[in-house]
Amino acid sequence: MRSEGESGIISKWFFGGLLLLLVIYLIPRIILGKDSFVVINDGLDSEILWRYLLAEHRAVFQADAVIEQIMNGLPRAYLISGFNFTVWLFMLFDPFFAYIINQIVVHLVAFSGMFLLLHEHYFKDKKKILPIFICSLCFAFIPFQSIYGLSIAGQPLLLWVFLRIRKNRARFFDYLIVCSFPFFSNFILAGVYIVTALFVFLFIDLFRTKRLNRKMLVWILILAAIYLITEYNLIYNYIANSDFQSHRAERSVYHTEIPNRECYGFDRALFLALRNFFVGGSYPQSLHTPIIVLVFITAVIILIRIYRGGMIPDLIWLFMGLILINFLISLIWSFFYWEGMIPVKLKFPILAAYNLQRFNWLFPFFWYFLLGITLHLIFHNCGRIFRITAILMICIQFLFIWTNAFGMRYMAKFNELRFNSELILNRLLGKDNGIITWNQFISEDLFTQIREHIGKNPGDYRVVSLGIHPSVSQFNGFYTLDSYQNNYPLAYKHQFRKIISKELEKNSYWQRVYDFWGNRCYLFADELKKRESTTSAWKIYFETRKDEENIIRNLEIDATALQGMGGEYIFSAYQIDNARDNRLVLDGVFDTESSPWKIYLYKLMIID
Repeated sequence: MRSEGESGIISKWFFGGLLLLLVIYLIPRIILGKDSFVVINDGLDSEILWRYLLAEHRAVFQADAVIEQIMNGLPRAYLISGFNFTVWLFMLFDPFFAYIINQIVVHLVAFSGMFLLLHEHYFKDKKKILPIFICSLCFAFIPFQSIYGLSIAGQPLLLWVFLRIRKNRARFFDYLIVCSFPFFSNFILAGVYIVTALFVFLFIDLFRTKRLNRKMLVWILILAAIYLITEYNLIYNYIANSDFQSHRAERSVYHTEIPNRECYGFDRALFLALRNFFVGGSYPQSLHTPIIVLVFITAVIILIRIYRGGMIPDLIWLFMGLILINFLISLIWSFFYWEGMIPVKLKFPILAAYNLQRFNWLFPFFWYFLLGITLHLIFHNCGRIFRITAILMICIQFLFIWTNAFGMRYMAKFNELRFNSELILNRLLGKDNGIITWNQFISEDLFTQIREHIGKNPGDYRVVSLGIHPSVSQFNGFYTLDSYQNNYPLAYKHQFRKIISKELEKNSYWQRVYDFWGNRCYLFADELKKRESTTSAWKIYFETRKDEENIIRNLEIDATALQGMGGEYIFSAYQIDNARDNRLVLDGVFDTESSPWKIYLYKLMIID
């Protein structure tokens, strides 16, 4: 039995960690408010907007609803499930505060889950509470894409529960966590692979113990079943609704035509696997490079001791197993697009549908779980000097996470804490670092001017955007023909393509983006692609600032197709030199000091 004093010490560390996280993530938001940074990629350009519009149009649980504001009426069936905690927050709160509440919950659960997992199953000695605290904080500081809920951040908590179930120590609260987890995470991105990993763990346990843990099997099946229930709308439409035809039907199954995802040779695949293992990918980010140094030093010490005749306890098997798992995930992530996989995918199409790359969503948790096991081995088997060295390396790990690899901006697009720290520092120094904030992205004052200038009910006309994300217009109440959607009708994709067909013919890059991916149903222009490399084209093209030279000299759109879809206005971040050739008339130029955008409002000349 644990003494009352011991429980008190553990509780102080636990709640102290929660309080520290709360302060760190709240202070920048309190200081900056809506002038703080919120992730744009898969955030403000899409995921945040979808939840906001579902709540705004009161269509969260209306299966047959139509969101008229998007794509001339996007059926609700193509949007995120209503059985998702993040959606409920947007029903209850202003979208900014809903996002912040969710973000704080995600980071607190990340810390709690890792702390409980390591303490109960690996660090029961109160004198070794410091490594648990450090490892849990490191994991909780990862720049999670918090809009996806507990998809990554909740994995330690879920494993903690399943280990309790395995040991027949679970209580009502543990089963409640299993049953509620699907409502707080994303089934497609992470849930499928979490369930798969739990089945693999179950069979490894069966192999080791020669006994099937039936209770654990039942609860894995319950978890999978609840995931399916939460995504009933999507599953029903794909399986039973013959009218449901998603644009995803035309996505390149093998990603051979999608830019930046071409199949590659063995050498390239191996290089990418090693890079992912040592550095990680752009998302989900683990920022684990300093951890590797500590892991490999520990591995060397362990191997020396084994060589000298030491025993190999279960914890060392786990340590080596986690290293192997992380390397296997890196290999899977990379070789999924190896050219040698093409015949395999042709023979087994299910491999293409079951996107093996998404095992990478388990990658961050496995690295920090490995960190916890590494610290256990160090603090129980090594001397004081190596323990202090380990603590110093963890401090480097904190800095590595906070600064996002010591200032590598290309990896930092999801690191809100890093950008908000920059914003506060630059505010104190009176500098502008060019970071787009929540208020700047939406630019409410700017678009209020445009709406008042047009002088009509936004529901009576349709707009498209050029050089800015359509979500900017959608946040401001405009009805858009264009949008970023990961699911929308295939027929609409074909219809919209007519507007931009000439521009796609000029530019094979945008043509492949649209035809073989298609999530961004945008107004593409050939000239804009030529300004930047493919790796940065997304950011430059869709977040064009007013301080750049923004001129398009030879735009070719199908004005008849645009008119046929109800389009009347183009919100352009670019001046269009040949506007009249496209039946466009400049109707005004709008700019405010607080907005990063300057909007050239073009009106389509309607022909009866």
